[in-house]
Amino acid sequence: MPEETQVAIAPDMSQIRAMLADPTPVKQQAEPTETSDKPVEVKTAEPTEAAAEPADKKLEQEETEEALPEAVTKRIAKESEKQAKIQGEIARAVSARKAAEHELAKEKELAAKGSQPVKPAQAADARPVKPILDNFQTYAEYQTAVSKYDTDHDAWLIAETRKASSEEYKAREKQTAAQATWNAAVKEHGSEFPALMQTVIDATSEPFQVAVSNLEDWPKMAVHLAKNPAELAEISAQFNRNPYQGTAALGRLQDKLKPAPKAAAAAAETLPEPPKKIGGAAAATGAVKLDDERLSFGAFKSGLKKALQS
Repeated sequence: MPEETQVAIAPDMSQIRAMLADPTPVKQQAEPTETSDKPVEVKTAEPTEAAAEPADKKLEQEETEEALPEAVTKRIAKESEKQAKIQGEIARAVSARKAAEHELAKEKELAAKGSQPVKPAQAADARPVKPILDNFQTYAEYQTAVSKYDTDHDAWLIAETRKASSEEYKAREKQTAAQATWNAAVKEHGSEFPALMQTVIDATSEPFQVAVSNLEDWPKMAVHLAKNPAELAEISAQFNRNPYQGTAALGRLQDKLKPAPKAAAAAAETLPEPPKKIGGAAAATGAVKLDDERLSFGAFKSGLKKALQS
């Protein structure tokens, strides 16, 4: 009777993976051979030391390998950051180029249809728009645009400050002038002037009140209208129908209320007749008075000559 033999069969990959998960040896029974009626006991091969080694231990071995120098690590990190920045710039440039191509295609399409897009013109004193990096092909162009924006923004701020100061000054000046006019009107028309103004305000529209306030002597006009309600209603209604005709009516009323021109000044008094001219040769018996203011220049010379000869 033949002796029993032990046959070692190498495990396949699935078995190896199973053994890594559970390193306990698994016994397998060998198939019966043709030469023996008794089953042959088959023992599986013991897992090798390398195969049975846990995965965690392998990771620990890999981590215990010699680390790179710190300078090399920093250099690698710096290069990685640089490459990431370059890739970002490339991506933005590609995006801007695609946007420009899309805009150009749209303009060509509109041009083919016979219409051109009209871009609104920016006002000269409009606030500068801060540039966006994605709208530029290169970073240098973006930096140039930012520098120009900073300069334009500072100039805009200065202009706006001056404009606001000028407007505030004009408003104060106008308010001061209006207050002075009001005080003069109260002094001229008495304490009833505010009540008369309120009458005009209650009976008319704001545009009509603005038209009255632009007249040369608006307090006198407003007082007249307040004291003549029928005329106020007529001109106000005419103004509401046609502002031009209403303004013309206010102008005619203003001319009507102007004081009559003063009478012409009396004729100037008749000037006295000039003194009679004294001239000619002096009488032989009479001497010429050189200090006489009525003496003509010719007579003065003649008398002076005679006085020197005598």
